[in-house]
Amino acid sequence: MKKKENILFVAHTSGLNGAERSLCDVLRYLDKNAYSVFVCCPSGDSGRFIELVSKIDDVHLSVFPYRWTLADRNSLSKKILLFLWQFIAVWPIIFLILKKNISIICTNTVTVGVGAIAAKILRKKHIWWVRESLKAGNVGFYIFGEKLYEKFINLFSDLVIFNSNWTMLEYEFILSIKKKVVYNGFAFKEAIRVKVNQIRKERGKNKSILLGVAGKISQHKGQLDAVYVLNELVSSGIDASLNLYGSIGDQDYAKKITELCTSLDCKNRVTLVGFENRREIVYSNIDILLVPSYVEPFGRVVVEGMYYGCVVIAAPIGGMNEIISNGVNGFLVDFKRTSVVVSIIKRLLNDKIELKNIIKNAMLEVDKYSIDRTLNQFQALLKTQHEGI
Repeated sequence: MKKKENILFVAHTSGLNGAERSLCDVLRYLDKNAYSVFVCCPSGDSGRFIELVSKIDDVHLSVFPYRWTLADRNSLSKKILLFLWQFIAVWPIIFLILKKNISIICTNTVTVGVGAIAAKILRKKHIWWVRESLKAGNVGFYIFGEKLYEKFINLFSDLVIFNSNWTMLEYEFILSIKKKVVYNGFAFKEAIRVKVNQIRKERGKNKSILLGVAGKISQHKGQLDAVYVLNELVSSGIDASLNLYGSIGDQDYAKKITELCTSLDCKNRVTLVGFENRREIVYSNIDILLVPSYVEPFGRVVVEGMYYGCVVIAAPIGGMNEIISNGVNGFLVDFKRTSVVVSIIKRLLNDKIELKNIIKNAMLEVDKYSIDRTLNQFQALLKTQHEGI
């Protein structure tokens, strides 16, 4: 019997965001006959990632006090402290790698560097799975500056996986031979999709249209733009409301949303639902999924929305351009052009044939993002690293 390879995944938070959901799908369905799987994450945050990973069979979780490699651009003292902390926080990970005889370390985002440092010290293979924009500003400012940090990624990696072609093109200083694109994979359940569509069908008898945004409440997710869309839609005589799903990542931004709803007199039509892990609850309460993000390296909610029968209208940025064919399986629109978004929604409400075609084509697109396809690609890449050990 072939000996298993021991692999360590390094997460950047104990919370549950898009990157952690994608990692959990990999952890759940990775071939456990070939790999012994270990995961570590930092202490703090909500702990929802820890809760979810603890329910996955044959995955060993450790929690260590490491931190993000991000600092305020103007805070030199914080940069120095964060830099020094990396070399203190790395030791528990080094001891874990030695104790469990781990051969490959895979860091799940670019916001933490301890896994890469540990791999370099121990001369182990290191894979970086990049899920963030380096230049668009959504992940803060890296300790050494973006360009130097990108060179650090190149130096401290044997392979760099990106979640979209758009993300890959943002990283200029990484050797092309190291770069590979593997889209996020999804393990959808048909029974849940059927349940969602049944709930939506029953609710549809009320004639009210439910708009929705799914994502952490923060400026780069653009929830304010969705409120403007709702307001103009209602002003034109359409009965509609807006559900905002996601934990509050920016209290000031959440306050601005509430203030805007009050000033536009649509407060009773907008609900800040909060965090909801059950996808059937989220998407059964959304007819038209709005994704007005300013930064979206992949667009996980786009694929989810398509699968669960929502019409997706998204900003034409990042990886969403690779998922959505405008006017075929969804729509790509600049959300600053509120009237254009509203006109699309009104047209779909009046043209049931186009509406059905969009939803049908979206389901066909989703097939490209199965967890099986993602794991086949990822495990093939892991094999190339094993051969180099």
